[in-house]
Amino acid sequence: MAPDENYKPNLVEEEKTSIMQVIAPDPNYQKRLQEEQNSKRIPPSEAFQQRVQCIHCHKYTPGMVVQQPAKASSEAASTQSNARRLTPTTPGFHTPSPTTPLTQSSDHVNGSEVHLVEHRVLLAVRDTAFDLASPEFAKKSSKDVFRWLASAQPINDKLQKRLERRISADPSICKARSHGMEPLCPDGLTPFLLAAHSNQVAAAKILLLLGPRTEQLQTVNLQGKSAYHLAATRGNLEFLDYIKTVYEDPQNGTLFSSPTPVDLLGRTPLGAALTSPEPQAKRNKQTMMDRLFSPQDMSILGSPAPVTQRTATLSELQLAYGSSHMPGKRIMNEDAILTTKILLSDDSTVGVFGVFDGHSDAGKVSNFIASQIPHALRDAMQQAGDWNSWCRHACLEIDANLKKSNIAGGSTAVFAIITLDQIVVANVGDSRCILVQHDSVSVSNVAEGVERLSISETVYPQTGTETNTLSGAFLVKALSEDHKPEASAEHARIQAAGMTITEERFEEDGEEVVIHKVRLSDGNRMACSRSFGDFEYKANETLEAESQAIVAVPDVVVHERSHADCYLVLACDGIWDVMSSDEVGQFVVEHIKSCGETEGVLPEVGDRLLAECLQRGSGDNLSAVVVALSNSAEHLSSGQVLKGKALDFSGTPP
Repeated sequence: MAPDENYKPNLVEEEKTSIMQVIAPDPNYQKRLQEEQNSKRIPPSEAFQQRVQCIHCHKYTPGMVVQQPAKASSEAASTQSNARRLTPTTPGFHTPSPTTPLTQSSDHVNGSEVHLVEHRVLLAVRDTAFDLASPEFAKKSSKDVFRWLASAQPINDKLQKRLERRISADPSICKARSHGMEPLCPDGLTPFLLAAHSNQVAAAKILLLLGPRTEQLQTVNLQGKSAYHLAATRGNLEFLDYIKTVYEDPQNGTLFSSPTPVDLLGRTPLGAALTSPEPQAKRNKQTMMDRLFSPQDMSILGSPAPVTQRTATLSELQLAYGSSHMPGKRIMNEDAILTTKILLSDDSTVGVFGVFDGHSDAGKVSNFIASQIPHALRDAMQQAGDWNSWCRHACLEIDANLKKSNIAGGSTAVFAIITLDQIVVANVGDSRCILVQHDSVSVSNVAEGVERLSISETVYPQTGTETNTLSGAFLVKALSEDHKPEASAEHARIQAAGMTITEERFEEDGEEVVIHKVRLSDGNRMACSRSFGDFEYKANETLEAESQAIVAVPDVVVHERSHADCYLVLACDGIWDVMSSDEVGQFVVEHIKSCGETEGVLPEVGDRLLAECLQRGSGDNLSAVVVALSNSAEHLSSGQVLKGKALDFSGTPP
């Protein structure tokens, strides 16, 4: 009617419906329409190669081809009996194959195990997402099952029969994932996992009998916890006994790579039980410990590096060392170990070895101290002074830096500085250092080689000169003293700072045990009188840092190296709680003899020591460093104890 000369249709659909096509049809329109469609044709899905990048090795792996969704028939959509839940195999969804090989990773605790769990957690998340996307009518059957199994009471015979009929008619219910049913049922559980959570043993047997057995046993929740973990976390003893027999059943073959699976944190069912906040789990803690404990449990052992990676030689100092540590029954390892050397301004080298026993901080304080010690010592030794002043300055500086970092918690520390001529031991707290010597030098002569450097005017018993004779011509000498609140000097300082000391009494093996603790409040007490951190005990604003109730001031012992020196052992209180200094010294000597010429003899002996303490009932983290001094090779080789490369001090230092 009134055409616009500047108007040009941009879209084919707009041109197709234009009034001009009605009034004056274009004979070339169909040809141009076909050309337009051809120019915008989408390539087939096969043209796109789906690839996934591994988060560990960063390599790309060919993936599955995206399939086009199939059209659902109206009849199937309208009938509930024919409807099914969306599953990972539903066309139109690009998902990884559950059987895709996994790349092992050594960056995790028990790397390959945790990596496998990570894969299964992804499957659990995916399955839960599909259930969330499914229509409500398709989830009615599975929600009924979840409600039955969420009961705190065992399901009765009637419900068991209904469950049997439901699973027989639709085994896919076993793969369903709970969601939106809290607090009745946590998200991300399958019926079998919920049975473990609710202690429903009879229901679990039905599910394994009628549903996919292997898949259900390998299924984990969104935190990577298996049914075994969930039963342990909840303290469900009946289900725990049942699932333990299932996991250990020889008929399972290679169903499980380990009879004690791990979760995302690398924890086994025992680890889950010992760290559970559930009231029933706390009540049943000792029972679960008795039923689940194994010396090879990964939550107890952790995942230590190979022994060859935990030992080295410092040839310039004529020594070798090895380290050992494990979480123990605490599960969360809060200890830290230091094995290093420091190059001083005069180009001389000193070795530094330490054990740091953290508490209430997941190891943050202990690791902070271990990382700070070398720098703080190097800086302190640039100033005029002696070992006493250098160690004191370093420890107080580290404590001040820790306070500035706002890291909560605390840690004890014992560390040794070894030169060609001396062994200097600084101690803060109740970790300990001992020296094992050959008895070719008399006790009196050994005592003359020790100089006690007291930080205050109060003089403790001369632990640096205390020497006990072991069988087999060896001596053990303490180079540190535990800092306990009941010690007279410690007691006086604590009271002067305005705090009190309380006694906690309990019976152990038929005998009364008394532990003295510094009291801050009814729920806040400390069993040692010196530590790094723990600043709530250092809050008296009228006092200097070295006068607070709890201090980070070290006691220092300087020992002149001699031909008699064989081994230095530094360890946390988890060792000393169950073994005396003499027992540890004897243990080290005897087991070095049995290890022979193995390259990793020192960490191997340390591992054996920790295992012995675990067997004796130690309930703490376990950490130790064993240092072999130059003369030990000569002493022990003559007694057919140690030969060859095990303590070869001529090698290149690390």
